[in-house]
Amino acid sequence: MIVLLLLALAGAGGWWLARRGAEEALPPGNSFVADIDFWRRTPREGTVITPYDFHLGKLDSVPLDVGDWHGVDVPASPDVTEYLEPEQYVVRYYERESGTALWLSLIGSRQAKSFHPPPLCYTTWHTEVGSTTIPLDGGDLHALTLVVSQGERRYIMLYFYLWPDAARRFEDGMVMFKVMSEPLGTVEETIAMQQEFTRQFFTAVRR
Repeated sequence: MIVLLLLALAGAGGWWLARRGAEEALPPGNSFVADIDFWRRTPREGTVITPYDFHLGKLDSVPLDVGDWHGVDVPASPDVTEYLEPEQYVVRYYERESGTALWLSLIGSRQAKSFHPPPLCYTTWHTEVGSTTIPLDGGDLHALTLVVSQGERRYIMLYFYLWPDAARRFEDGMVMFKVMSEPLGTVEETIAMQQEFTRQFFTAVRR
């Protein structure tokens, strides 16, 4: 019995040390679960680390100045507010001294009706849906891309979803992170710019 007890204690001690070591190995910052789909988990789900607070109710605290980007709050779309009824909706216009500019939208809610895939907003436009990866410390943050065009108007978007933890419960709040801009050169060059902007907010990822 004494031998069995000692073995059990040794095993528990080893588990505790391994868990403590894993926790200490994590980069500092807030952690959120990110994925490209909000209805189901995908193999592209990952835990992202950020110095900022993307919890529902805290989205206003996301900084206006990140890297060499300076942002200002802009009026939110009344259509989004009326039809999606988000609990929190933050829209920012960010610009560099070079003149490069984009919009960041953060839509947060505890109800599923507040979210739908962005292509549904552009049913009368030509749309091209794709995906991309944003290299971070420890791996890639996955995102979907959307190119929409109507006549001479054209916009390119990059977006994904965030949850406070792996449970992914709507009642805990969910946030859509969406970057949108007009074309800057080619589609690939524009998405690369949006990737660089997104890296200002997220430092690492783990799976």
